[in-house]
Amino acid sequence: MVLKAKVDFKGIKRSVSFEKGDLVLKLRYLIMVAFSDVGLNKVPPASVELLKYHHGVQDYVSLPLDKKLEDNIQVKMRSSYKQNGQVQ
Repeated sequence: MVLKAKVDFKGIKRSVSFEKGDLVLKLRYLIMVAFSDVGLNKVPPASVELLKYHHGVQDYVSLPLDKKLEDNIQVKMRSSYKQNGQVQ
C-alpha cells in the first residue's frame, strides 16, 4: 500500500510516496532524492533528521530511523550539516 509523507524543508513543501511498512531510514533517502534540486543531495544523510509533531509535548520530536511507518505522515527536516560555517 502506497502512503504519503508531507515534508517541509526550510519552507519548501513536497509530498513523497513510500510503502506501508518502510522504515524512517528509507523515507529519509526518498526525501533526500525528492529535495535534491535544492541541494539536499550534497548533504550527508547522517546529518538529516526527520521530525514529527508530537501533540503531547506540543513540539516536534525526532523520528527514530528504525521506526516502521504504517500511516501517512507529516514531517519537518532539520540538517546539522555545515558548509563554509553555515548550516545547510
